[in-house]
Amino acid sequence: MARKPVTHWTPIHLLSGIIMQQRGFSPAEALMASIAFELAENTVGVKMGLTTPESANNMTLDTVFNMAGYFLGKKL
Repeated sequence: MARKPVTHWTPIHLLSGIIMQQRGFSPAEALMASIAFELAENTVGVKMGLTTPESANNMTLDTVFNMAGYFLGKKL
């Protein structure tokens, strides 16, 4: 299980938030998409052997960075 709360994927979550904002997602839609991705990644992705299980801290920070990217995208 990935124990680090911040990983090499963290910038990708930030970028995905920027992209969601630029594509017109509302804040609620971006948050729900981020949560859904984390849940799917940690269930379906693990079962299919595409990813390894992540810690709750990592999943939470991935969502936080996604939303930080979303609000950063408003400034760009």
